[in-house]
Amino acid sequence: MKRTLVILALIVALFGLLLLIANWSSEDSQVSLAVDSRATVSTLSIAATLSYSEVLTIAATDIWSLPTPIHTPVIPTERPFLPRPTPPPVTPHPTPTFLPDRGVRMGEARELMIMPDPSFPLLSLPRLIYASTDGKTLVGVIRPDKDTSAVVAIDIASGELRVLYEAQFSFRKPRVSGKYVVWSRLHQLYFYDLEQQQLGELAFGIVRDIRVSGDFAVWEQDAADIWGYDFNSKEIFPVAARPDVLETLPEFSGEWVVYYSPTRHSEPPVLRASNIRTQEDILLGEFPRYYSDDPYRSSLYVIDAPWVVWSAKAELRLYNLDTRTPYTVTVEPCISSVTVLGNPPQRLRPEKLALSGDMLVFSCAQRMGYDIERDVFFSLPRYTPEIWQMVTQGQISITDWAFSNDQLVWVLTEDVSGPQERSYIYTAQIERSP
Repeated sequence: MKRTLVILALIVALFGLLLLIANWSSEDSQVSLAVDSRATVSTLSIAATLSYSEVLTIAATDIWSLPTPIHTPVIPTERPFLPRPTPPPVTPHPTPTFLPDRGVRMGEARELMIMPDPSFPLLSLPRLIYASTDGKTLVGVIRPDKDTSAVVAIDIASGELRVLYEAQFSFRKPRVSGKYVVWSRLHQLYFYDLEQQQLGELAFGIVRDIRVSGDFAVWEQDAADIWGYDFNSKEIFPVAARPDVLETLPEFSGEWVVYYSPTRHSEPPVLRASNIRTQEDILLGEFPRYYSDDPYRSSLYVIDAPWVVWSAKAELRLYNLDTRTPYTVTVEPCISSVTVLGNPPQRLRPEKLALSGDMLVFSCAQRMGYDIERDVFFSLPRYTPEIWQMVTQGQISITDWAFSNDQLVWVLTEDVSGPQERSYIYTAQIERSP
């Protein structure tokens, strides 16, 4: 009996040992599978992260350096990423690429010496913004102190500065044509007669983007219509005020007003031109849509009758109001030669357009001009070596520029804050060889 009990105990012990060994084997198998599974996921994650297209995307965020290569399997369907040495930094600061001489050039630049208004003494010219000119007079806004803004007129020939209006609020960009200077603020429309030295004022809805030509002024009213004012008859009249149609951002020359007309539906917005004498209204063409806070706004199209010019990607669109003829000109410097991730070269848009007769100046990768009559582009070397050194060192920047009667005017301002800020005005004539 005792012997039987011993044999049974040995059998139970052996059976328990077998169960314990089986359990250990099962746990080892699960651990092994878990490790293999994690290894598989990790390997796939690394391979996907370092695909050739994504590595290029990472590298494209910094063209001067490349990420440290990680040794991973190369996907057979993609090319391997090969590191290349980091290019040295660009020194000195790059200068504009001048175009070849085609018989049109900018004459010698001269700094305009400002003669302060005796009733408004200034030790130096504060930051001048919103520059506009008719070739004889330059107008803009200065801030002699932090609480005051003043509309000023500067005679380009003599440098004499005249303060037209001073107040403790800001003004929208003033414009000048002949003897009249105009500007606006909210519900107020101001005009100043330079010959009579008289200030006039109108209250007429919410006005902005006021323009002047000859004895007429036009403006955008209530962000929906274009209205005009006759200085001689003292009459206000509609220029483009059709119901249920938006007409905004006017530009004005002679008898023609060019304006932007965004639609409320799916149709693309357009540019139109309206004659204030005959009331003829014509379609010029489509114009890319942009938002109301676009910093360039109507400087993307300009008029000096009979020419109207506006910009598209890497192109200038021209329209002659006399012959009703459209033209298109490609601006090669606007087309970048750099391709990113195999995409086509970038096409920049000409900006900050200014037109004088058949001479156009604009910015596209660099400042340049276009002679409509000769169909040639020309350079605008607007810096002396000393000024260019200040620009490259971040000490000075372009505040604004203007163009009229082939007279180019630009404003450079020291990049300092507070009362030490000062602007410098330069002028130059655009010249043609016989």
